[in-house]
Amino acid sequence: MKFHILTLAALSLTAASPLPGEPGNIVPQGLEYSGSNIDHSLNVEELKFGLPFFRQSEQLERRDDTPAEELKVDLSTKEVYKNFIERIRRRVQDSGVSSHGRPVLPPQRMPPTSWFDIVLRTQSQAVRLRIRSDNLYLDGYRAEDSDQWFEFGVANVDPQLIDGSTHLGFDGGYNSLQTTAARRRSETALGQQQLTTAVNQLATTADRRERARSLLVVIQMICEAIRFTHISDTITNNYSEGVTPDERFTALENGWGDVSTALLRHDQNPEGQIQLPRPNAMGINSVTDAVAVIGVLLRYSIDGGSRPRRQAQALIPSGRPLAEILWLEIDNIDKEDPGDLYGTITATDGLSSQYLYNVDRANDQSVSPGDRVALTGPSRTISAAGSFVIDFNLVDKDRDISNDDEIIKDQLSWNVYNASNQYDVPIPKPISGAYGQGKVDYVVMSNAAEALVEVVMVNGDNEDPANVFGTVRVHSRFVQRQLFQKADNEHIEIGQGKKIPLSRAVMAVPMDDTLEVHVDLTDHDPESFNDNIATGSVSFKPQVLRSASLPIPGQNGNVEVRVAWS
Repeated sequence: MKFHILTLAALSLTAASPLPGEPGNIVPQGLEYSGSNIDHSLNVEELKFGLPFFRQSEQLERRDDTPAEELKVDLSTKEVYKNFIERIRRRVQDSGVSSHGRPVLPPQRMPPTSWFDIVLRTQSQAVRLRIRSDNLYLDGYRAEDSDQWFEFGVANVDPQLIDGSTHLGFDGGYNSLQTTAARRRSETALGQQQLTTAVNQLATTADRRERARSLLVVIQMICEAIRFTHISDTITNNYSEGVTPDERFTALENGWGDVSTALLRHDQNPEGQIQLPRPNAMGINSVTDAVAVIGVLLRYSIDGGSRPRRQAQALIPSGRPLAEILWLEIDNIDKEDPGDLYGTITATDGLSSQYLYNVDRANDQSVSPGDRVALTGPSRTISAAGSFVIDFNLVDKDRDISNDDEIIKDQLSWNVYNASNQYDVPIPKPISGAYGQGKVDYVVMSNAAEALVEVVMVNGDNEDPANVFGTVRVHSRFVQRQLFQKADNEHIEIGQGKKIPLSRAVMAVPMDDTLEVHVDLTDHDPESFNDNIATGSVSFKPQVLRSASLPIPGQNGNVEVRVAWS
């Protein structure tokens, strides 16, 4: 015997329906005292504890024959569209939870457990969208006159979240959508006519490119518009004639997780500044700027508590999702041993792009098969509050008259909403190009802090400057790396109070982990024996928005190790 889950679609009314507390609000029979709030979705946990008779069905299904929020696109005005988006924002809010006067979504669940439906209707067609309640991610759609759902993902690779669905063959991240559509967001006009065309296409076409192009319109005009008032206002003000997203528009789409994280973290430290790089393409330089553009906040933590909570700051961890490229190994460099490697590796997250490796042709590096590439970045940790991509463009320089050879031309793409994502475990990935192969190992940490390590010379054998050589290395659960490594004949001058020049001194550390810093530094003396400056190890626990320092002494000097957490 099968029973049905009532999702938000089951509890939501049409566009003209009153909100809770308003006259005429309708509550489905039997759910009046379920603890649900405005159009509350019943998730798996609630079924387990509140409605045990549903356990008679091993497969939980959703009804599609119940009312959903509906927008009649081709008959709508800009005022109707704006009111529709604002109403959805109120309905998806976790009851009573806000930050800086903006609604906050319920805690995210992986895999997803709660959805709501929206129906977009034109004079000739209608499409039903299935959207996650906790992050507004569109998982799939179907024509309203059909039972066949189409879901983002690749068959036999990605999980099936909608029963009986057909995978589209591409995921819902912008990287995949734009590739499939052969069109970028900056080339995709948004407005009433474009949304009408998108609905008609999705209801009828089987062409992958047209589907992707239509979904680019739908996602930005519905999901992104709910997320950002700046986006909904921009579309509203150009609803009839249409508007093409500018750089700020798309930067906000990329940075929703980071802006939400920054505002939620500001709740923990209201006197501090917003924790975002400045300047940034989003045009956000203060808390006021962020509040002015965001419509609803993503809650990036998973909260398992059941006690009532009103303030968002009680629902977030002190860390944030961060990613690390642990190492990159070259297996084949144009069948040479060694080869001469140069090129770039670029990380692009919701905040900006930055180099992990940037070596020009004149400064190529000798690399043999099995060697690990000496990465030089990033200058800040890679944010995993949203999606990110790593682009590899590595080349082997030929010293004869032939052309240089492409070794690695590949991309690592992380869609933050992919239900099969793995957190807190190293993930190996093969990468390749026309004349080479390699592999990269990376990790996405679910709750981490950024550490900036500094080593300061306090006393270098009573010399100023001292001729320093030796090593500085760090060790944590995932990151083990050399920050400084000089042989005796490579010694450098370091004055008292000056910092040791470190490489890749910024790293992500899980909040429940410890960062160990190991120092072994010596003063080179050309006229006598070398003298030990500092040898030893110190440990630091992550403390967001705080700094700590510890001394490491030696026989003839000492240094101070400093760690700034963010």
